[in-house]
Amino acid sequence: MEKLRIISEFHLERVLDAYGVDTKLYGTGDKKDLEDLFVEINSGESDLFEIEDGSLLRVIRTVNLFLFHKKNNNEFEFLREREQIFSDGRVKIRNLIPSLSEKRKFDEDPILALQRGIHEELGISIDPGQLMVLPSREEIKQSKSYLLNTKNYLDDYFYLLEQDSYREEYTEIQEKKTVYFSWQKVL
Repeated sequence: MEKLRIISEFHLERVLDAYGVDTKLYGTGDKKDLEDLFVEINSGESDLFEIEDGSLLRVIRTVNLFLFHKKNNNEFEFLREREQIFSDGRVKIRNLIPSLSEKRKFDEDPILALQRGIHEELGISIDPGQLMVLPSREEIKQSKSYLLNTKNYLDDYFYLLEQDSYREEYTEIQEKKTVYFSWQKVL
């Protein structure tokens, strides 16, 4: 496996084209744009590799949080990312199982990446000593955002949210989109 060095957004587009990735679809529908992928690579959140069979593989590391809240009536709720609304009007309905997922840099501690993601996306802090850690795992699947085979090293955590951090809904406003989170009753 050989890591590809990407020096510019233009260079990235040329590399993707050489591997048969249709970059004209980037920034349409639920696809992210080329700039997003370049920023991700340049920031150390992902890398591109040419693997043994000559194909392209994106590699990322993700921390996932499964966030629960216990209501006064002893029922539990699970936080879900409901939807993303892009600045150009596109809507992406999210039906992810983790409450939130955060890509981390290759040298970043998973707990610190998780705390960063929770603060950025929900605007709250958690006590890392109260996290329930699940076994690490990895998966390979096609990225819907970038149309690339992606190997993901995942670290999963469960957390029971304290009452003082609870809100009915959470909203994250980013430069290119707004993300909405809401609670779902656990059956």
